[in-house]
Amino acid sequence: MYARKLSLWVALAALGLAPAAHAAEDLAQESPRKWVLDLQFGSYFPSIDEGVQGSPFADFFGGNSLITQLSLQRLVYQGIGTLGIGLQAGYSEFFGRTFVQGTDERSGDPSYFRVVPIQLFVAYRFDYAALHWDIPFVLHGRAGIGEWIWWESGPGTGDDSGAKLGFGLSAGLAFHLDWLDPKLAREFDRNFGVNNTYIFVEYTWWNAKFRGNFFRHGFEAHGLDLSDEFVSGGVAFEF
Repeated sequence: MYARKLSLWVALAALGLAPAAHAAEDLAQESPRKWVLDLQFGSYFPSIDEGVQGSPFADFFGGNSLITQLSLQRLVYQGIGTLGIGLQAGYSEFFGRTFVQGTDERSGDPSYFRVVPIQLFVAYRFDYAALHWDIPFVLHGRAGIGEWIWWESGPGTGDDSGAKLGFGLSAGLAFHLDWLDPKLAREFDRNFGVNNTYIFVEYTWWNAKFRGNFFRHGFEAHGLDLSDEFVSGGVAFEF
C-alpha cells in the first residue's frame, strides 16, 4: 500500500515538473537573444489647451489622433527577466480646416499639426515565468527621456516648429504567443531568428512641456504642452 502511495506521489511530481522540463529544453534549442523590436498603436491628444482660456486646439483640430511608435532595444541583462536600453520614435498627425472669417463654417484650406516623439529609454521585462514556468503573461515597464519635435503648417495655423524636452513612463502586460504553438515558435526561431513573440497592451504617461535646451533652461515649462497619458497596444519580437 505504501509502495502504491509513493508511486502516486512520484507520478504527480513528474507531471508537475514536465512543463518546466519542456521549457528548459526549448530554451536550450533557442538562438541567442540580443534585441527587442516592437510596434505599437495608441490614441494621443496633447495637453496644449491646458492652462489657456477655452480649447482652441481641440476646437480647430478635433479629438484624439492615432500615434504610431516603433522601438528597438538592446538586451544588456538576461536572468530574472531582461533589462534593455533602446530608442523609441513615434508619429502623430492632427488635421483641421480653417474657419471662414466671422462664421462657424470650415473652408477648404487644410492645416496640420504633427508630433514626433523620440526617446532614449531603459526597459525591464519579467519574462522568467513565461520562459521557465510556462506561464504566458509577462509584465514590463520602461522609462525614457527625449524630445517631442513638432511642426504646424497651413493657413489656419501658419508655419511654425519647435521641440519640447520631456520624459515618459510606461507599464504593460504582454501575452507570450509562443505558448499557443511551441512547435511553430521553434520553426520561426530556426528560420528567422525570432526567439519570442508577444502581443501587449501598455499604459503610457508623458510629461513633455519643457524648453528644448535642457543644459540651458533645465526643467522649465514653457510654451506648448505635449504631455498626455494613453493606452496603446502592439506586437513585440525578441531576437
